[in-house]
Amino acid sequence: MSSRRTDGDGALAIGSGMVPSVGRMRARGASRRHAAPPARGGMLLPVGVRRSLAVLAALLVAYVIGATVRDRAGIELSVAGLQGAVAALGWKAPVAYVGLIVFRQFLLLPSLIILSAGGICFGAVVATALGALGIVLSAGLKFVLARGLAPEAIRRRFAPTLARLERVGAVAVGVVTAHPAGPMTAAHWAAGMTTIRLGAFLAAVLVAAPIRAFAYAVFGATIAEPDSTPLLLGSVAVAAVALLPLLHPGWRRRVLG
Repeated sequence: MSSRRTDGDGALAIGSGMVPSVGRMRARGASRRHAAPPARGGMLLPVGVRRSLAVLAALLVAYVIGATVRDRAGIELSVAGLQGAVAALGWKAPVAYVGLIVFRQFLLLPSLIILSAGGICFGAVVATALGALGIVLSAGLKFVLARGLAPEAIRRRFAPTLARLERVGAVAVGVVTAHPAGPMTAAHWAAGMTTIRLGAFLAAVLVAAPIRAFAYAVFGATIAEPDSTPLLLGSVAVAAVALLPLLHPGWRRRVLG
């Protein structure tokens, strides 16, 4: 007759052999089911690297397409060539320019480049008017999209920033929009995720947009006419207005974050 005893781990001893208890076998089965799957072969690039490569690839494709279109259209890559191409388009040129400003964030076009290009193609006065119109329309589009479509997860992620923006109100949006170095696009998206009213938002942008558009339009016009002393002096004044507030730590934190 064999002896029966239980060891400290819950295994049942029968004779000279050890038979695991039911509870121990269940624990082993559970650990096997929840064990991590074996690692797959190969190495994946980090998400940041993959995104950077995707952006570079998109820019390369855009450059190739743009160069092909420019060559087939016979557009000379110079100030005179750009101005001639714009003049040949007639009324379509300003419409297309405003459209580029409205949708520039989806085309990865910084405001510095596109607003300065307007000064080259249309001159300071016309480019300021067109640039301001495009900024206002673009701001309204981003505000409406953010208010209606922004996921709750994004609102929670940036809750502290949105709370600070709400405390200051639409004035902060106006300051960031007017300043040439201000993160205008981010401010417009963020405002749509706050309780700032659309009317107050648009009023602030309406006042501020011509200031930013004028700064870059003058800069672009100066490039087109480098010997123009008034425009050169205007560029210096615009640069001073843009940079002097950044010398104050408080303004620097508000504008640049």
